[in-house]
Amino acid sequence: MNSPKNKSLKSSSFRKKISRAFAMLLSVVFSSVFLAFLILMLITNLMATSISIANSGELTNISMQANDELVRANMDATIIAKAENANTYFQSLRDKVILLRQTAEFLYDKPEDSGKSKIEPPKNTDKMTLYATYASGIDPDSPEIQEEMRILDNLSGLLLAINLQDENVTSDYIATESGIMIQVDALSKYQLDEKGNALPFDAKERPWYKGAFENTPKIVHFSDVFIDASTGEYAIVASSPVLHDSQPKGVVGVGMLLDDLEALVSPVIEEGTDLIIDANGVVIDSSAKSGELVASKDNPNNILESDNTDLKNLFQNFIKDSEKKSTVENIEIDGEKQYVFCAKISSVEWVYASIVPESVVNASTSELRNELNSQTKEMTELAASVFGYTFISLLIVMIIMIILSVIVTGRLTNKLIEPINKLSKKVNELDGENLKFQWESQAVNEIDTLASKFCHLTQRIQDYIQDITSITAEKERISTELCVATQIQADMLPIVFPPFPERTEFEIYASMTPAKEVGGDFYDFFMLDDDHLAMVIGDVSGKGVPAALFMVISKTLIKDHAQMCGSPKAILEEVNNLLLESNAEGMFVTVWLGILEISTGKIVAANAGHEYPALQAANGKFELFKDKHGMMVGAMGGIHYKEYEMQLEKGDCLFVYTDGVPEATNAENELYGTDRMILALNQNPQAVPETILSTVRADVDKFVGAAPQFDDLTMLCIRYYGQTEEKASE
Repeated sequence: MNSPKNKSLKSSSFRKKISRAFAMLLSVVFSSVFLAFLILMLITNLMATSISIANSGELTNISMQANDELVRANMDATIIAKAENANTYFQSLRDKVILLRQTAEFLYDKPEDSGKSKIEPPKNTDKMTLYATYASGIDPDSPEIQEEMRILDNLSGLLLAINLQDENVTSDYIATESGIMIQVDALSKYQLDEKGNALPFDAKERPWYKGAFENTPKIVHFSDVFIDASTGEYAIVASSPVLHDSQPKGVVGVGMLLDDLEALVSPVIEEGTDLIIDANGVVIDSSAKSGELVASKDNPNNILESDNTDLKNLFQNFIKDSEKKSTVENIEIDGEKQYVFCAKISSVEWVYASIVPESVVNASTSELRNELNSQTKEMTELAASVFGYTFISLLIVMIIMIILSVIVTGRLTNKLIEPINKLSKKVNELDGENLKFQWESQAVNEIDTLASKFCHLTQRIQDYIQDITSITAEKERISTELCVATQIQADMLPIVFPPFPERTEFEIYASMTPAKEVGGDFYDFFMLDDDHLAMVIGDVSGKGVPAALFMVISKTLIKDHAQMCGSPKAILEEVNNLLLESNAEGMFVTVWLGILEISTGKIVAANAGHEYPALQAANGKFELFKDKHGMMVGAMGGIHYKEYEMQLEKGDCLFVYTDGVPEATNAENELYGTDRMILALNQNPQAVPETILSTVRADVDKFVGAAPQFDDLTMLCIRYYGQTEEKASE
């Protein structure tokens, strides 16, 4: 609290300060009389300098440079956005091709679920139709062709659905090594000869068929642009190979006409030109009607063969540079200097370009220069009048200030001091946790406004403190619950190694690293009796908390039914039916389940849509064991699974894993793959399981680098030593 004496001292001090300020103001006013001519001369010189700068080219050059940089930045962002918009066309094709390939491979793996209907030959119609054609020399009625047609009949519904649901899809199909072609489109009448008979069609000679196998690492191959024989329009095909037991069975493909891209090449600027060129330099579509940038189907315009060296080199270098996503150059096209803005359509390695005349870009600079010239003239006229009136104005202001200062100083001082002292007192009372500030309005002036704002500010600070306290507590609660969930999930998995220290017949080790706080992967191993060890590894669809909850249910059901059902086949079938009873979210889990007979080394196993195991014979190397796959658990009711046997000899080692290992992705969007995994396993194939898992994990981390972990990463490894002499005698 401030004493009355302190208040008096403050008031007196404030009066002195105000009086001193007015005295200093008067001194400044008197001094200004003597400096008036200097000020006038300075104003005159400044105005003359401004006029000189305006008349020179410096301002125009600066304006042109700033304008050029602004246009470059805006156009570059616009062209990148338009290229990404075009890229969505081709990403949708890629997703549909992958779905067709996965479904076709599943059908070849499960031939016992073949269809029974016969796919009709092409018809003379313009409506969308499902039909089949054959290569020359193929007998559609042969038993082999009929059997394969029954398998592929199950793909008909998906082919029809893709074409019906996506208006950008012109045709989708599957072509086989045996000479079968099944497709859905509205072009069936073009597959007939003059007599209405189906024409032979050998898909294996088509570039999209060959390209699918030549570009296998890319998963989906995009063909070069070609003119469709049926429609006469530019078209492109996305295709992917279909494999069965690592052998080629055919190619699936989705094709689209590129006339839909016309909406994307409307010029960004009315006077400009937008165009799309393919990876070979051919202008696919262009808003230009003539000149060097026109698009033509009859006589394709290849920019890379242009007589315009600057234009040719620009696109040639940009297409070759895989690191560069966009570029801009100022070159001459059709006899006029133009800015060329380019961006890549990544899916198909095409280029989207926008060409804007230099005159359009610099138009704003010309307008600015005209405006400057007009203002310069006005400034010159104004300078003459300002010079005459300034001195007189200064004298009048000085006289008025002298009179007013004498009258106002005394009264103003008292009126200012009282509210300021009151405000200062209340502010000083704010201390520590006491942030409550109240102010009774006395008058509408600056002090009252300041006090009101300060009152509002202190109230907001109190509200913020309360909100931050609540938010911090909630975040801590959620973080604590996630930590507990992570620990609970970790505790559900076997984490004590060795788990069976009294057993010398085998050595087992496993690990699980979730992509988030909790994950959907799991592993487990447990003794069914003294001579049987159950091993299981699974991968739930999705990630995070939902996948973790589904993982807990799946793991628990598998372990419970393993004690009752006996065989992997029966366990998976029973768990599959139980999961379907309350699975509204449509989640599923891939599972590999094996039961080891410890005395003999025989493993009876079943695979429900999981990855292939890797097996290493004693003193040998790891190789993929391509077992039979069944449907994922929880995906469909009434599924019957198949069992198979593996025989482990002394020293043999078995390695199972989730797709987080082969599908680990680096910053270049490359997959780790099973080939790299096998190489990592064979770095030290005779090592103990824990060392083998550490080696694979280190190799995955080295490959991924700084890229974030995309999926849960789970591995399990067991090495079989067989029974010792002591065990055998027992």
